[in-house]
Amino acid sequence: MRSPIAGLPGGSLEAFLDYLVHTKNKHFGEERECRLSLMQLVSTSAGCLPVNHFNRSGLLVPYTKTPRSSFNVLDCVEWIVIGPGPRMSARFKSVCQLVRQSGREIKVRASHIPFTRF
Repeated sequence: MRSPIAGLPGGSLEAFLDYLVHTKNKHFGEERECRLSLMQLVSTSAGCLPVNHFNRSGLLVPYTKTPRSSFNVLDCVEWIVIGPGPRMSARFKSVCQLVRQSGREIKVRASHIPFTRF
């Protein structure tokens, strides 16, 4: 079976993917975030792409690393909003410390959205 995304670069699905990557629920408007999508063409003989995982509340979330040599993501970060969640004070202090250690001029603030548990 032919891959549905095989003709993605330059094809009609590329614009659709770009739309999906940059579309977000309006309730998250406070974040005013930008999203980045990076397409890496890989031949079918190359095997699997290197994928890392992190744990989010017991769920494995796959991700790939953005190559620093071609795009340094941290150079684009101007400010960080700590999203609503438990232990906001501790999370805020942790992020502030991380920013200080990086030596970057990144503003940090807590979200104005209240945290509620369902």
